[in-house]
Amino acid sequence: MALNVFNLSIIMKFITHTIILVCLLALKLSATAFTITGKVTDSKGETIPGASVKIKNTTIGIATDVDGNFSLNAPDNAILVVTSVGFDEQEVAVNGRTEINIVMKTNSKELQEVVVVGYGSQRKVDITGATASVKGEELVKQPVLTATQAVQGKMAG
Repeated sequence: MALNVFNLSIIMKFITHTIILVCLLALKLSATAFTITGKVTDSKGETIPGASVKIKNTTIGIATDVDGNFSLNAPDNAILVVTSVGFDEQEVAVNGRTEINIVMKTNSKELQEVVVVGYGSQRKVDITGATASVKGEELVKQPVLTATQAVQGKMAG
């Protein structure tokens, strides 16, 4: 009976050591992370500040600086997802590169009209009450100190 307990103990140690070895090998074989740098520009070569550069299927990402530059730690097999307002989303495979320059394509879709209200903003088609608008050119012509003075007599309420 003691022999069986002894054998079981040796088998359990062997299994434990094997699992640890497999885990260490898996960590060693996983993709290594390194720094990826680059610049995001439009089709005219102008930089895009504030573009989002993120690793696909993760929350790891960064925004480009005022010159359109970015620097991000990512594995060599990662896919970068680049987005910016007014441009189509782009996916770029890293493929072991350390420098990636991305040219964004302009999004030709028209933005919906938005109306700013006193407590937030709404799409124009969603407004259920009365609205009024005054063109900026009309407001600039008046010698007033505040915007509310400029609107007086031009709008109801």
